[in-house]
Amino acid sequence: MEDLTNKNIRHSRKSEQDVFADPQYICKSSTLITSSLKRGAEVVQMPNGDVIVSETRRVTNQFHWNQEKKQFKKIGVEIE
Repeated sequence: MEDLTNKNIRHSRKSEQDVFADPQYICKSSTLITSSLKRGAEVVQMPNGDVIVSETRRVTNQFHWNQEKKQFKKIGVEIE
């Protein structure tokens, strides 16, 4: 049982190393990471080669005060 676990760990590490040695992975991940950072996103590159991109959208709502009804009415939305 222990031998299989150690073998899986070694295989996993070998696979992770193979990803970072792959020229296509390097090119495409660099493009993805760079474009994400330019947009202001947070980027995490995992040891297995996965890339996690977290983005926050800014939503601006405009409300107009209706004096007669004594309430706000949404009149515009802008999403960036």
